[in-house]
Amino acid sequence: MNKFTFDIDIIDKRIPGLIGYVTLLLFLVLVDIAAVLIGVDNLLIAIPCAVFLVVGHIIRSMYMRSKREMMRLYSISKSPISGLAESIIKGSPLIRALRREEYFTNKMHDDIDENSKSGYVSYGLDKWFQQRMAIVAWVIVLIPAYAYVIIKFLTMEPQTDFKYDALVFFVLRTASLAADYTTFCRDFAELEYSMIAIERCKAFEDLDPEKAYKNLEYSQGENSKKKETLNRDQLYSDVLFKYGQIQVQDVTAYYPGSSNANPVLNSISIEVLAGQKIGVVGRTGAGKSSFIKIFSRLLVPKKGAIKIDGLDISKIDLKHLRHQITIVSQNCSLFEDTLRNNINPYMNDPEKERTLVKMMLDMGLDNEDLREKGMDMMIENDGENLS
Repeated sequence: MNKFTFDIDIIDKRIPGLIGYVTLLLFLVLVDIAAVLIGVDNLLIAIPCAVFLVVGHIIRSMYMRSKREMMRLYSISKSPISGLAESIIKGSPLIRALRREEYFTNKMHDDIDENSKSGYVSYGLDKWFQQRMAIVAWVIVLIPAYAYVIIKFLTMEPQTDFKYDALVFFVLRTASLAADYTTFCRDFAELEYSMIAIERCKAFEDLDPEKAYKNLEYSQGENSKKKETLNRDQLYSDVLFKYGQIQVQDVTAYYPGSSNANPVLNSISIEVLAGQKIGVVGRTGAGKSSFIKIFSRLLVPKKGAIKIDGLDISKIDLKHLRHQITIVSQNCSLFEDTLRNNINPYMNDPEKERTLVKMMLDMGLDNEDLREKGMDMMIENDGENLS
């Protein structure tokens, strides 16, 4: 998610600005070329400018082959740093209690070092590109331009009405062409590798949905993408479970790619009566979270059955099932928005809202804003204004 939001930020902010700037630089390069052609009396002197444009394009292509991959590695290695920082902030009391500060400090340093490797290589590639472009500009464009001016001045006939302003203009526009084209190549390269953000977002968008979605159809488009056809109103109106009696019958489950290893859940059988509250306890890694995942089918059992009110959840459309079950995960987040939008942004039933507010007050969420504003109560980021 950190990587995805970073990519969206690039698409929204950096790419539009780069497109405008690159377009402006392209216009300046074309103006410089036109000015150079107008400022010379012999078009042969313009040949080095054309050679410079071709060689500059070749250097940019060589630069981008490596730069593009380095930026991919940089983006991939940056996400673990954000994730680890978030985990350390939330789990700092436990880290101190277990005296694991040194471990997490070293882990953060290792992740930063890994990210810095691609960052340093990327910085080195930038310098490599700038130096090559500068050398090519001097050897192919600027030195021949200055040589042309010197030769023109030395071979000039005495008493000749020489146009010094045209010569100075030619030199200035030649130097401007070298600088503008170098900047254009650099910024066009930045625009090109910024497009990696669009590439990643497009790959995320094109992920196939889970196979257990039954209310899906295949479109006949270019890539035959799956389109959701399940009616949203139907999802909220059709109630699958009325009582909540749960039966877990001889369930064995593996995580994907580990079918030859020990199962994370091994022949689990349990029955929870309607309205009954239970607690699942166990050491770290015992399978408590995995046990919860089987009810939303984030983890699919290899064998066995799970029934709620007598309905086998493996035979229910996945989208419909997940709209009927509420799971509060270990790492829950609240948005900086109203209480209504945090619970259900599509809720528009005043009676249901009053019932929810009453339930929260009855459960002990005694908050002055909740009493006064109800579902319009503002929630701060991660629920910082809640106790």
